[in-house]
Amino acid sequence: MAKKLLIGLGVVVALFAVLMYAAVSDTGSPKTAALARVKLDYTWEKAGFDNVMIANFTVRNPTKYRIKDLEITCNHFAPSGTEIDKNVRTIYESVAPGGTRRFNKFNMGLILGQVKSSSCNITDLVVEDSTPASARGRPKTSR
Repeated sequence: MAKKLLIGLGVVVALFAVLMYAAVSDTGSPKTAALARVKLDYTWEKAGFDNVMIANFTVRNPTKYRIKDLEITCNHFAPSGTEIDKNVRTIYESVAPGGTRRFNKFNMGLILGQVKSSSCNITDLVVEDSTPASARGRPKTSR
C-alpha cells in the first residue's frame, strides 16, 4: 500500500513539474507562435555581375496576429554543398492575420560568385499587437 502511494505521489510531482515548466516557458508567446507558423516561399536569381541576390518572397501568416519587420536569413552554398556565405535583411512591411504578402525583386545584397543554391528562412519578426484583432474591438474615440 505504501509503495503504491509513493508511486502515485511521484507521478503527481512529475506532472506538476511538467505543468510548471510549460507555464513558465515562452513557447506560448505570440512571437514564438508566429515564428513557428509563418511560411516563406521564395525564388531568387543573381543580378549585377552575378554577385547580387534578388529574391521574390511570399509570406503566409496563418496566425491571428499582425506581424511586421521580417528578418530573412539566406544561407548560400557552393556546388560542393559547402555553406560559403550568408545574407540577412529585414523587410519593413507588415502581414495581416491570416494574410499573404508578396515582396518582388527584393535586394538581399552581395553574394559570392560561386553560390549555386540558397536556403532562406524568416529568423525574426515583430508581432505588431499581441491582442488578437477579434478581441480588440472598435477603437475608442474622444469627443
